[in-house]
Parts: sequence; C-alpha cells; structure tokens
Amino acid sequence: QHLASPLAQSQGELLGSVLWAGWIRRQLRTLRRTLAAVDLSVKVATAILVFTLLASTLIFRFGLDTSLADGFYRTVGLVATGGDLEGDQLPGWAKTFLGIMKLLGTALIAGFTAIFTQYLIRARLGGALEARRIPDGGHIVVCGLGNIGFRCIEELVRLQHPVVAIGNDNDGEFVATIRRMGVPVIVGNAVVSTVLAQARTATAGAVIAATDSELVNLEIALLVRDSNPRQRVVVRINENDFAEAVRDSANIRHAVSVPALAAPAFAAALFGDRVQSLVTVGPSTLAVMELVMLGFETHLIGRPLNDVARQFRLLPLSLNQQTDWPADAVLQENDNVVAIVTIADMEAMIRQR
Repeated sequence: QHLASPLAQSQGELLGSVLWAGWIRRQLRTLRRTLAAVDLSVKVATAILVFTLLASTLIFRFGLDTSLADGFYRTVGLVATGGDLEGDQLPGWAKTFLGIMKLLGTALIAGFTAIFTQYLIRARLGGALEARRIPDGGHIVVCGLGNIGFRCIEELVRLQHPVVAIGNDNDGEFVATIRRMGVPVIVGNAVVSTVLAQARTATAGAVIAATDSELVNLEIALLVRDSNPRQRVVVRINENDFAEAVRDSANIRHAVSVPALAAPAFAAALFGDRVQSLVTVGPSTLAVMELVMLGFETHLIGRPLNDVARQFRLLPLSLNQQTDWPADAVLQENDNVVAIVTIADMEAMIRQR
C-alpha cells in the first residue's frame, strides 16, 4: 500500500524530467558532429576544390568582365569537362589561365572523386546523425553493448525512459536491435572523455558501466565522476570482493557484482513460485514471497500472523489481498499471505513444516 503510490507516480519518470535542446540547436549539433566525423583528406580535397572554383569565378568576373553567374558556369564547365570556352578569342594571359585550369581541373576532379568515394565506402556517420536525438540531460547512458548492457537498455526502454548507448563496435551483436528500439548509439570508446561528453554523461540522470572489463567499467565511473562528482554511476563488477572494495575506497555506492546478484535468484528458484521478486539491500537479499496456507503448512495454520512474523522476521504486506487486517488475525487454511523475508529466514520457515 505504501509503495503503490510512489511506484505509480514514477512510472515512466525514473529519474526526473528529460531536458531537450531546441530544434535549431539539435540540427547545428548534428551538422557539427557530422563534419567532425569526416576524414581530414576529404576536408582538404573539398576545401581545395571550393577555393579553385571561387578563385576562377572571380577571375572570370573581374578579369574577363563577365557576371558572377556566367563566371561560375564557365568555371564549372572548364573544370568538369575541360572545354576550351572559345579560348582562341581571349588574350594571352587568359589562354594561359584556361590551360592551367584544364590541367588543375582534371587533377582536382580525379583526386576529389577518388578520396570522396573511398570515404563514402567506409564512412560510418550513423552515430553523428543520431546526435540530434541525444537529450541535454535526464537520460540514462549505458556503456557496453554486450548481453548485460542490452538487457539494461531493453528494460529501460520498457520503462519508457530515454537511453543513450555507447559501444566500441558498430557491427556489434546487439547494435542493430538497439537502434531499431529507437535508442541512439554512439560508436566509440567510453573511456575517452570526448565520447562521454558526446553522450552528455555530466547531465544524464545516471550512467551504467556494463562492459566486459571490470577495469574499463571502473575507469568509466571515475571519468564520469570527474565531470560531475554527484553523478549516479552503476558499475558492473564480476568479483563480489572487488565490488565491495570499489564501494568502500572509490565511493561508488552502486558497484554491483552480477554473479552475486544472480546467485540469490537461482537459489530462490529452488523454492518454486512462492518467490515473486528479490531485492538486495546492503549485504542482505530480501524476497517478496507468497504463502498459501495449504494442508502442508500445518506449522503455520492456527497461529496468529503477528507471532509468525516475529518468529521468522517477516514483514507482512497483505493478507488475502488486503493490506489492512486485524491485529489478532489468525492464519486459516487457504489464507494467502504476501510478505518480505530474507532468504535465510524463508528457508528456516520452510524447513520447520
């Protein structure tokens, strides 16, 4: 009853509101990052070609007294096709200029075409073009697109919370699926501060470091904390002892050991469907369990609920789907009790039947 209202209010608003930049700012950001992703050779070749076209247009305009439009048209025709443009009727310096432009145009077009074609073949602009879909703040950044990272993204998308993913490999196993889910994917190394800045980790609602390397995850957490000391970071650690050391020494409270988290779930499966969910609080794992007073629960039937709760350290949540029950309620056959209990206490209670 006490948890229902906050949970209902937080549905779809896991970590507060999401901040979005204006449309113009997002488009400019996309253009800037797209240009930043272009190879230097393409930029140089494009700059030389544009400069040549501009210079030739101006020479035609002021040297041969043509209009700017006519000068540009004649320049493009000269560079692209090598046409003579009735050069026999021009003065000597103009003929020299046309000859140089023919040679320069042939080299420029051939070089620019080769460089640009090679770039297009191997260019990967998906991440740059997705930059406009990265919020300014309030989103969740997931670093590492392996199985655990993908499952985290899948759950966050189910909760309708904006997510930004960072992965090393554009051809990774889950990248295409993540993009189809509508999540922007930044291809880069998450231990590079500029990649984290592109994902806006400093203003994100939280950052999840879920790569396959413990040291990489720790490095990501430290880099994120450098940009925002109060940032919430969840770090995937394999060894439970190492996770505890990280929590104690690096002040990263959410350093979690995946095997340690998974082990109680496997253990709880031994108790069948009575375990509805698990919650880890500090060193303890709490189970939300359902007890149905059937014939084999003879050690509980006929006893006051409060006595059972004290003996086995239960926290009852409901009795027969009711959150309010009499203080002297006695368990009867077919009663249904939902309670929170530690795995150890639940095991002790079951052993006594």
